[in-house]
Amino acid sequence: MDTMLDRPERKLKSERAGGLTQTWYILQGARGAVQLFLMVPTERFEKLGITTMALDFGLHSPTPMFEGQEPLVDCPHSPGGTCYYLPSFKLAQATLDAFNAHGQDPEVIWNRLEEAYAAL
Repeated sequence: MDTMLDRPERKLKSERAGGLTQTWYILQGARGAVQLFLMVPTERFEKLGITTMALDFGLHSPTPMFEGQEPLVDCPHSPGGTCYYLPSFKLAQATLDAFNAHGQDPEVIWNRLEEAYAAL
């Protein structure tokens, strides 16, 4: 695929859930999608010592990423609704650690997502 023609779109989605905000950084394009899912505490919960939690760094590919991989149906990040999904808590935590180490610059997250997207 010509990478010059594939310009993935950045999306940021947040939803309030009790004392936490669910936040998704999503990079979506012709190759599929890559997403980081974070749970961000409200100020009230931060006072209790609860910090941002990295829950998932997910790869959403239109084709299988390994032999025998089963498709995920009703994927909100896939144009056709079906993808081959590969979650990683380890990558999520590493991305959050890098984000925090660089002064919580969101470009750190977007750069990590773009690197993963390029490998799809």
